[in-house]
Amino acid sequence: MKAVCRPGHLLSMLLAFVCVVFGATSSSAVITCDLECDSGTPSKTVGYSFGKYTVNLYNIGSTNVCELSVESDDAGTVFHLSAPVVRGLVTGININSESGDPISGGTTPVLKLSELLPVPGSGADNVRTIFASLGLKFEVLKEVQNHYGMSAKRLNKGGPIYLVTWDGALDRFMDEELQTDIFFIPEVILRLDRHRLLNASACFRARYDEDIAHTRKHFLPTRKVEQFRNAPRAKRDTNTENGILEIAADYLYSGREEQAWQALHEMWPANDQERIKNALLHVYQTGILAQTDGLDHCEAEPSAGVTSH
Repeated sequence: MKAVCRPGHLLSMLLAFVCVVFGATSSSAVITCDLECDSGTPSKTVGYSFGKYTVNLYNIGSTNVCELSVESDDAGTVFHLSAPVVRGLVTGININSESGDPISGGTTPVLKLSELLPVPGSGADNVRTIFASLGLKFEVLKEVQNHYGMSAKRLNKGGPIYLVTWDGALDRFMDEELQTDIFFIPEVILRLDRHRLLNASACFRARYDEDIAHTRKHFLPTRKVEQFRNAPRAKRDTNTENGILEIAADYLYSGREEQAWQALHEMWPANDQERIKNALLHVYQTGILAQTDGLDHCEAEPSAGVTSH
């Protein structure tokens, strides 16, 4: 299916709509259309056509509102979303029209959009990601909330589209535990299979192993680890503490729980291992993966090459 994009000129950035359309094969071109809107600009409408559907983006400058609607040739308006621009509403739309193996594992185009939702009393935002089928009948397939949005990426040549994000629960855990900046949060790799959002992270262990090797080499020399193991909690080196937790998280999120606890056993203070293990396991079990619908079973790990959209 070919997407016809009719973008207007880009407006000042406060709220951004992004549409990405994937071609029928791994070598096809990617069509990208953007609309950025702000309440201080004139009203503007941009439409994207996908078969019988048109996705319309509106900047209603006079009312301080941005809106999104999905119109069907045979059913009229099938989806609508609006809210004040100051809340940062819809940050992205990705539409996949991959023939044979699109983002949802079928041949039907899928709309992915993200909406920023303020977290009461925290000053932070969560991202609500909505997946909807643009098939014979418009249908919302899945909704997920997380501190981070999701990027659609092809992680191996000729393979399916995966959804890459980070676990916001782990981010908060690191902030609370370390109270300092962190080096990185391990990726979470997901795949949408119709209504099921599957955890595919274990299919890409080589990606996690690269991060583990980098952290061991640059942040965890033997002398630093030994000093950390014997230091009282108030005097621990935060860089070393950070690196050990990141290695344990990399193993845990890539489906290697036993190795995660082995890393803690080897590098974390013995009298504190049970506490940190339970805290990390709680985050893993209650974060974004609690919203998934099981594991994605892969026969062989894809290559580490990445094509992002």
